[in-house]
Amino acid sequence: MTTAPSHLSDARLVQLARAGDVRAFERLIERHAGLVYTIARARLGSHEMAEDLVQEVFLRVHLNIHRLDDPHKLAPWLARLARNLAIDWQRRGLRRSQIVPMVSLDAQEQPLQVPDTQTQGVRETMEAEDQRRAVQRAIDRLPPDQREVVLLHYSEGMKQVEIAERLGVRPNRVHRLLRRGLSAMRGTVEPTLREAAP
Repeated sequence: MTTAPSHLSDARLVQLARAGDVRAFERLIERHAGLVYTIARARLGSHEMAEDLVQEVFLRVHLNIHRLDDPHKLAPWLARLARNLAIDWQRRGLRRSQIVPMVSLDAQEQPLQVPDTQTQGVRETMEAEDQRRAVQRAIDRLPPDQREVVLLHYSEGMKQVEIAERLGVRPNRVHRLLRRGLSAMRGTVEPTLREAAP
């Protein structure tokens, strides 16, 4: 088993994962979990549901990675899978994965705990929380396609070209969706988004 260096392309990691290299598959998850989570969050509106959907997407990918015709198109495949699964969950009224609990995992990892590096006063904390809620309400009002692009751009820090590549769409479509989304969120919300961008 290789150590799957981070500089390997998606296509190479897919080849290694198909050959049974667990570390290569873990690299793919590390590389694309943010994309899948953001799409799920944009479509489902819930952090918990989005996390559950991410698990199901990567479980499905693990079981069906041999079906990916072009390993160079992994990111658009993941985006389409996440989007379709989220739509299916909404249509069926699901709040969590029905597949993930059926799969026995040897070792369940604990979610990454990020320590609080800045202690804020009560006032600053309340103001930040009010801003976060205002931004979230504005984002939740956007149509799903705009919501995805806005979240990928600001939450994941992706450039428009990278979003287009990962979603498998043209860059001008991403530009239009982002422009429309930001136009709908004009006012105090856009500056808050820009401050929060990585």
